[in-house]
Parts: sequence; C-alpha cells; structure tokens
Amino acid sequence: MRDSSPPLNSVTAMETPPAYRSHLRVLIAGTSIPEDSRLDEFLSRLGAHAFEKATSYPELVQSLTTEQFDLILTDLHFDAVPVPELLRFICASDPGRPLVVFRTDSDEAIPDESAQPLETMLWPTEYPEFAQRLLRILPALNSEQSRLVEAIKRGEQVETHFTLTSREFAKTRVAFDLAHALHAAGLLDHNTALRLELVFQEAVANAHEHGNLELPSEWREEFDKDGIDRFSRMKQERLLLPQFCERTISVNCRYANGELTVEIRDQGPGFLTGETRKKEETSESVKVHGRGLSIIHSVMDGVEYRDRGSHLIVRKFISGSEAV
Repeated sequence: MRDSSPPLNSVTAMETPPAYRSHLRVLIAGTSIPEDSRLDEFLSRLGAHAFEKATSYPELVQSLTTEQFDLILTDLHFDAVPVPELLRFICASDPGRPLVVFRTDSDEAIPDESAQPLETMLWPTEYPEFAQRLLRILPALNSEQSRLVEAIKRGEQVETHFTLTSREFAKTRVAFDLAHALHAAGLLDHNTALRLELVFQEAVANAHEHGNLELPSEWREEFDKDGIDRFSRMKQERLLLPQFCERTISVNCRYANGELTVEIRDQGPGFLTGETRKKEETSESVKVHGRGLSIIHSVMDGVEYRDRGSHLIVRKFISGSEAV
C-alpha cells in the first residue's frame, strides 16, 4: 500500500493554526454592501473565499450566535436598530475579532470601541485602499496564499483540504486556492487558472446537489403551477432535513512534481450502477451527462470515479508552458 503521508519537503494548509487556513470565514452584514459584487471580488483577490451574508438583524444574531468568523464587514445598517447597540452586540460576540465598518457618508460618525481591531472606510472604494486597510488588521488574509506560492516556487509538494456539511456549503463561497497559487507562482496563465476554477466549482456543486442532496438533473425541467422547478424546490427542502444537509463534502487538493490532483468526496449514494461498478470507474467507463461533467472532462487530463461516483479524482499535468 502506498504511503499517503506527505514527504518532509511538503506544505499542507491544515498544518497551520485555524486562523491561517486558506478558507477564512468572513461575515458580510448590512442592508447595502452585501449586494455589492465588488466586495466579493475584492475579498477573493485577497484570498478570502468563505463568505456568509446577513441582510437583516435576525440573520446577524443567528450567524453570530451559531457560527465563528475571522472577520466581519458591515455597514451597520439594520432596520431601526441603533448603531451603538449594533456595534456593542457585534463586538461582544467575539472581543478582539477584526471588524471593518463601511460608511456611505464621510460625515457619518462611528462609535469608538477601543477593544476591537476596527477599521472604518468609505464605500464604495478602490481595491488598493481596501486591501491596505484589511491587511492592516488581518494579515492572515493573504498569508496562506503567499505561503502556498512560495512553497510552489521552491518545488515543494503543497496540499490544501477542507470539509463542509452541505448546510455549510450552501452558505459558503469556496474557491480553488491552489490553482490561483499556481498562477501566482508563474506555472499557469490566467485563462487556465479560470478554467480550473470552473471545473472545481462544477465538481463541488455536483457533490453537493447530486451527491449529498440526491437531486437528479431531470428535476430542473419539471415545474409546478407557480413556475418553480422541482430541482430548486426540493433543494430548499432537503437543506432543512438533517439526513441530507448534514452530509459532508471533503475536498483535498495537491500539487507535486508537475501534477495537480483534486479529490472530492460526498456522502451520497453515488450515480454509477451495474457494469460500471465492476471495474475501475474511469472517464472512459462513465457516460458524461450535463454541462458540469462535460466541462470537467474537457479541461482535466484524467478523471476517475470511485465508490459508485461519490469519490471523484481529477488530475491536470502542469508543465509550466501554460503560463506562456
């Protein structure tokens, strides 16, 4: 049996303290900034890809009392709740957690909470100003990505991994950090990195929807009297049922010796049946259905299915010429 432990000259994301993992938890709270796509873009460029949004005061209370976040971005605009009360509640939920307050008016006063790492800035703003302010209070935002890039440049094996329940996945934005690190290290061009990101998104979405939630694609074409497709309706229902939403998606990404490998496991029953289970399930033994699998097969150099399809392994050979 092959030893799966990483070699001594390797870097694994989960070896670092929780606050320095690549998927930092960010809560975007308020009534205006959560809808601004520029904020998502800015955070992605900084290497923070796990977002949750609260657009009402009850949602804010629910989020802060049930989950942990590394950073909160807010405009402090929630219905008729006074700003000082909002700020006290946010700070009390985790004293010392970095907080960014956006102002839409240059004359708007923000109460001083000296115990909290706090930055205030006008919104909208430009990316350089945004990045400078955030890195001032949370250097960890970019440290993991930088660490991956430097390790790749040194020729070391690098690995990232995370596990989310489908309930968590439905509220979280994840990204293919390792592909972006390979681009930053000069081994991939921008377009190839984007194609790999698309493959990643399709693969984890398949694990979530078709795997854990057991939603067949055919349901997208079935509509009720209100015009709502069966797929969307059942997806919302199953995200409330523990037997579906508590199933996990585990993702492991590894780069070594010019080969990028991604393994994604879900806890669904799988989609392979009959003869395909009697042999090693490879891309040649599985008929491709739908846009998602078509994209995966067209971009990756190797596609392999195990455990009836609930375990996907995809590979891409990186020669460095992709960066030209």
